[in-house]
Amino acid sequence: MPFEIVQLLVIFPACLGFALVNHMRPRLLVRATMGAVLCWAVYLAVYHVMGGEFAPALVASAVAAGYAQVLSHGNRALITPYFIIAVLPVVPGASLFYTMAAAEGGDWASVTNYALRTAQFVLGIAMGGSLVWAAMGIVRNTREAWKARR
Repeated sequence: MPFEIVQLLVIFPACLGFALVNHMRPRLLVRATMGAVLCWAVYLAVYHVMGGEFAPALVASAVAAGYAQVLSHGNRALITPYFIIAVLPVVPGASLFYTMAAAEGGDWASVTNYALRTAQFVLGIAMGGSLVWAAMGIVRNTREAWKARR
């Protein structure tokens, strides 16, 4: 079985456990966790096409933010829990760990390398979510302005 499929299969129970530990409402658990699987699938697809860390994290985060927006609107729930669960697989835990381990060992060349990778992940996640939320705000404000004109 290809490693990417194993990753997608393992993400579901891992993020489901995270949602359970953080007391997400039971009826929202599966939907929120499917967002994590979708987010990681998008990350892998973009990574295989473009490589790097920034672009895959940006696109995956944007998909996670859009998914959270749709689900929160449909379920009359907050966006934040959906987004946090969905974007969880993209969080740069490994590169952050290696940054700290290299800093402890005094290997400053590796610290720089891993810190740049971590920053690319973090900026991609932040920008992806921000772009979707800004676009949704513009759509919402435009819709309200059109309603007020009538």
